[in-house]
Amino acid sequence: MDSQLLEGVLNATPEINSDVANGLATKQLLGAEQFVDEIFRCAAVDFPDGLTYEGYRRCTPQEEFNEATRSRDNRQVYELAQSDFYLVAYFFKYKKDENTEAEELFPRYLYLPYVQTGGLLNVRGKKFAIHPVLADPAFSVGSKSMFIQLTRARLTFERTTHHFMANDDRESTYVVWSWVHSTARNRQRRKSGSAKVIYSTMANYLFVRRGFTEAMREYAGADVVVGEDEITAKDYPSDEWVICSTVGNKPRAFMGNQYRSTRVRVAVPKEQYTQAAKSLIGAFFYIADHFPNRVKPEYVDDVWLWKVILGHIIYEPGTGEGLMVTEIEDHLVSLDEYLDSIVWKELKSSGVSCSDIYELFMYVIETLAQKTVSSDVGISSIYGKRLITLRYVLFDIVSQINTLMYKLRAAQKKRKKLEITEINNLMNIYLRSSRIATISNHAKHPEVNPVSTSNDNLFFGVTSTMLTQDSASTTGGKKSKINLKDPSKHLHASVAEVGSYNNIPKSDPTGRSRINPCVHVGPDGMVERDHQKKDLLDHVQKLLMQ
Repeated sequence: MDSQLLEGVLNATPEINSDVANGLATKQLLGAEQFVDEIFRCAAVDFPDGLTYEGYRRCTPQEEFNEATRSRDNRQVYELAQSDFYLVAYFFKYKKDENTEAEELFPRYLYLPYVQTGGLLNVRGKKFAIHPVLADPAFSVGSKSMFIQLTRARLTFERTTHHFMANDDRESTYVVWSWVHSTARNRQRRKSGSAKVIYSTMANYLFVRRGFTEAMREYAGADVVVGEDEITAKDYPSDEWVICSTVGNKPRAFMGNQYRSTRVRVAVPKEQYTQAAKSLIGAFFYIADHFPNRVKPEYVDDVWLWKVILGHIIYEPGTGEGLMVTEIEDHLVSLDEYLDSIVWKELKSSGVSCSDIYELFMYVIETLAQKTVSSDVGISSIYGKRLITLRYVLFDIVSQINTLMYKLRAAQKKRKKLEITEINNLMNIYLRSSRIATISNHAKHPEVNPVSTSNDNLFFGVTSTMLTQDSASTTGGKKSKINLKDPSKHLHASVAEVGSYNNIPKSDPTGRSRINPCVHVGPDGMVERDHQKKDLLDHVQKLLMQ
């Protein structure tokens, strides 16, 4: 071949990203050991007193053979089918009291995946491929909700509309809510389609922490006055104050027999009546309208009131209020620990500054409506997202580590000091070495698929596939249909650079399920724009918006 022609062809051919073509999982899962170690260190902060995490190391072949052939349930079975896992030992110590020496516990073993080129691995004799997930760095914004993946929980924030009176005008605002407590009874009601659902609002959590007036001062910068009939325009003139009160309509979810609307009024200095203040006041009247006999001016700064109300929203009717408050306090303790070092690092990289979970809730309250009601263009863009595999592949391991932590704390609550046998028993139950093998369950791990291609080129049959965040979060074994009315699926110029418009499968005509082999990806998986194509693609996007 002519050398000049060959040089011309090579210069005109875009450079393929070898990390993408060879499978991002191959590179990213090299950090599996460090990731699990960091999860253990975050969980260890909340271990019972005296129990410490001491680190990890890879097991020797002899140790791995001993673990693989260990008798289980009085049966000694060895799996002959090939599985591409390797064994890592994790070490713990326990010091029961000041008068005893710290004792080393029996090492705990976890299998971690060893991924071959192409993101391929064998699980019990079957070959699977791990596909990257195109996810938002911190918050994933949809048309009506925001989602965040924390180390210990997955939280989806949604909004509902509520009305109240501001002086003589009817004010409408969004009230942000989320099922932070995983077993909330109203969560199950909503799934069943019931109209009588009282949402667990984020403002309720702020009031639980500070009381109403202090929460308004700290999170909205508003010095409010709470009363009833004494809050009038005579003492609080409309040119200086905004007097907020209920509309008076009975909510559909009100559970009592007779409804009498709340008489509570809230006066806010006019210059302090910001969008943040309006959002919190709207949530206040959402709660007051559902619990008019509970919310009284003399109680609004008592956190006990807000704990009781949160308990009535979460727990089944008939539960004693003393027990509810105790359970809510335990819930709040665990909630305080949601922002660990991993989450803080993720939020900081996204420009979100929060010192605790309550500031995060206020950030969501302030931004949810703006982000979901604003232009759909930002939602449909796939710039600024990250291609990740580690967090999804190791989700089951992370889950069992956090479950173990909660079980250990629950056991300590019953008994001041735990015995080593109790700790070992809980670890035997909730820290299973072979948990990683569940990644072959496609219903729970959509990012892991059986390999079915005869093509020698890994990209066309294996590594070209990527998943959107909503697809990776789908469980139940059924493929969800693409909703083309969803703004996140609308046409955007970023698809040409990050996704694919020449290799579109029938199941997803949006171009977001195939990856461009020439896409630029940063060390942390962040999609980076090609500056040489930026002006062209920005111009194309303007044409699409016309």
